[in-house]
Amino acid sequence: MTTENANNPKENSEPVGYDIHDNVTASLPRKPLTSDDFYRLGNKFRREGKWHEAINNYIAAIEKDPDSPAVEARKMLEDILGYYNKDMYNP
Repeated sequence: MTTENANNPKENSEPVGYDIHDNVTASLPRKPLTSDDFYRLGNKFRREGKWHEAINNYIAAIEKDPDSPAVEARKMLEDILGYYNKDMYNP
């Protein structure tokens, strides 16, 4: 390596956004998501305005736990979408 390359950070660094831990954590088995995990994801997507993803996560939470708070969250979101966006369910 020449001194020109030694002073060039692009030549000596990992790709942008690369983390050595990415390779390790990607190979580890992941635990299954719980009802609460799906409910929280649904809330996150709802806040971002991603209604379809929110409803899908609420449904997944309800499938895992029929008494989940996602039942009420889904109902409220469907009521809101039914009022504001009647074409949401008709692509």
